Parts: sequence; structure tokens; C-alpha cells
Amino acid sequence: MHAVNLLPPELRPRRFVVLGPKQVALAFLLALSLALAYFPLANSFLARQLQQIERELALLGPQVQKVENLAASLEREAAEDKVLTQRAAGRRALSPFLESLDSSLPPGIWLVELQVSAQGEINLKGKALGLEPVGELLNNLQVRAGLKEVVLPEIKADPEGSYVSFVVKARL
Repeated sequence: MHAVNLLPPELRPRRFVVLGPKQVALAFLLALSLALAYFPLANSFLARQLQQIERELALLGPQVQKVENLAASLEREAAEDKVLTQRAAGRRALSPFLESLDSSLPPGIWLVELQVSAQGEINLKGKALGLEPVGELLNNLQVRAGLKEVVLPEIKADPEGSYVSFVVKARL
């Protein structure tokens, strides 16, 4: 007996198609040939990308060397800065001292020589238009500049009498 399906094709039940061994082998061979064709194409694409990356790295090589040299230079500078900072620790900075010295100079005084020793001893040599500015300088050095043991070991008038030369010694 044969059954006839009178339903329209879109409503008919679907049958499972069972592939035979030849069809399975053919599908496998087709998949294998596609894979074998894909891998060389993918390999050549990857090889081109690798060549491009190697070219870019070759261009960056000198830049990397420059960066490494700059990093080494920065490390050397930091080490030198550390050594200088350690050497300067505990010493009074000259810049604030020079500013206070500048504010201590009264009118009519000019300095000819300034010596500062590592032990904090200061020698000032200068000239003044008279004795009064020298006395004012000695007072200002103690009060404004904060110097200690300010002494005037030498003062003498020039032969023409227009100015006096002096030497002041003090300690920071």
C-alpha cells in the first residue's frame, strides 16, 4: 500500500536525509581540500604581516636606542643631583644669604670682594664714602643678614681722602 500525501509542500513533514558513506567521504574530502587551500593563504598573509612588523621595528630601532640613552643620562643626572644634594645638606644656601647681604648694603658702600669658605667664614672687602656707612653695614650684617662674630679687622682711608677701604670678617 502506498500513502499519498495531499498536504501542500510547505506543510508536509520533513524527512531526514541520511548520507551514504560515499557522500560522507566526499564531504570530508571537500572540507579537507578547502582547509588545505586556506592554510597557505593564511600563512602568506601572516608572513606579509610579519614582514611589515619587522620593517616597523627596524625603523624604531634607532629611536629605542635614543630613549635608552636618554634614560641612562637621566639616571646619571639623578645620581649626580643626589650627591650634590647630600653635599649641600646642612649648609646654608648662598642665594638667601646674597639677598640678605644685598639688603644690608647701605648707600655709599660697594663691595670689591666676597669670599665664603666651606666652614662658613665670610670675608668682605669693600669701599665706602665715609665711616658712617661702614658702621651701618656692620649693624645690618648682624641684624638683617644674621651673621655672627662680625668684626672690622681693617679700615683705612685712601691717600686722596675720597673714600675708605675696609675688610669685614664674619661667620654664617
